[in-house]
Amino acid sequence: MKKIREHLSLSQTDMSKLIRSNKTTANLHEKGNRLLNSKELRMLTGMEILMTHGAETHRHEKINLNEQEAPASPSGLQLNELC
Repeated sequence: MKKIREHLSLSQTDMSKLIRSNKTTANLHEKGNRLLNSKELRMLTGMEILMTHGAETHRHEKINLNEQEAPASPSGLQLNELC
């Protein structure tokens, strides 16, 4: 989870919003003190698939946490389709 969060240049708070969790839980996940639930795991898996299949994310780009749907990746996959 930390690898994905750092790749996207997100804070733990922002990452926790993306996986529909809270900062304390996100911190416990990153430290290995708590397992991901099925929804969190699907969301992170979807992010990783998008990252590895050509969805380019640049550090200067901001992710809009208020959007309902993720933008389509160059491969045509969308995060909300994967979760």
